[in-house]
Amino acid sequence: AVSSSYGVIDFERQRQASQRYVDLLNIKTPGLAQPVRLLSGGNQQKIIFGKWQFREPRIMFFDEPTRGIDVGAKFAIYQIMDELAA
Repeated sequence: AVSSSYGVIDFERQRQASQRYVDLLNIKTPGLAQPVRLLSGGNQQKIIFGKWQFREPRIMFFDEPTRGIDVGAKFAIYQIMDELAA
């Protein structure tokens, strides 16, 4: 987690975790401060994957994870799902 037992956010750990998922999921963004709403649909979907992966769930359910995004982003998301299933 990026917060202490008192609920205080460790912004440096948060930044490091964010950068790790940007790199891991190949999210195209000019920087970590970029608002998510300004990213492409595919990159927004990848951010959702990253947020859930950070929680380290045992099971993930997907409902139309590639709806409304371009073919290149669909391929990337299917690759991510494949890696999660392995």
